[in-house]
Amino acid sequence: MAEVRWGSLGVLVGAGSVSLALAACGGSTPEPQTPDPGADYVEAPSPEESESEESSGDELSEAPTEDNVVISTQDFQDAMQIVLDDEALKTGIELEQPGRFPLKIAGGDIPSGVMVTCVGEAAEVIALPEDPKATPVLYFVSIEFNGTMGVFKYRHDAAGIRGTTKVKRTDGRWELMSSRVNDYGGMTQ
Repeated sequence: MAEVRWGSLGVLVGAGSVSLALAACGGSTPEPQTPDPGADYVEAPSPEESESEESSGDELSEAPTEDNVVISTQDFQDAMQIVLDDEALKTGIELEQPGRFPLKIAGGDIPSGVMVTCVGEAAEVIALPEDPKATPVLYFVSIEFNGTMGVFKYRHDAAGIRGTTKVKRTDGRWELMSSRVNDYGGMTQ
C-alpha cells in the first residue's frame, strides 16, 4: 500500500496531481527554515524527473512534513467514505433528482485514484464543471486532514446546499463527529 507523509501544513500528491492544503493552527506565518541536512525527509522530484517516471496514478509520493505523520491513501479514502455515507448529506443532495445519481464529486484536494461509493454505486471524481448547476456535482471546497481528524467542506449548487462534515479516527476506525448541511436554495431539476 502506498503511503504518504501528511502534516499540519499539507501533502504532496503524486506527479500530475494537486497538493492538499491543510489548515494550520495559530496566528502568523512562520519564517522559512533551512532544512537540517541530517533530517529524514524526501525531496520532491523536479518536473522533468516527474514526467520521466512511470506512475500508475494511484500512488502518493512521500512529502516532508513538520510533524512527520504518515497516512495511507486508504485512510483518506475511508474518511471520505464516512462523509458520503452521512444521511444528512445524501438527503440534501436529493439523489433521486435526474442527473444526480450516481454521485459526481470534484475538488482540488481529492487525490487521484480515490474510490468511494454513495448508496452502493461508485462516485465519479470529475473536474469542476464551468456551470456546477447544469452538471450536478458535490464540490469539496476544502479538506483539512491529518490522519486522526478530518474536516470536509462542500457544496452542491444544483441542490442548493453547503455543508461541513467532521470525522475522527478512534480505535483504528473512522467515525462521524458532526455534520451540518445548510440549504441556500439551489435549483431543483
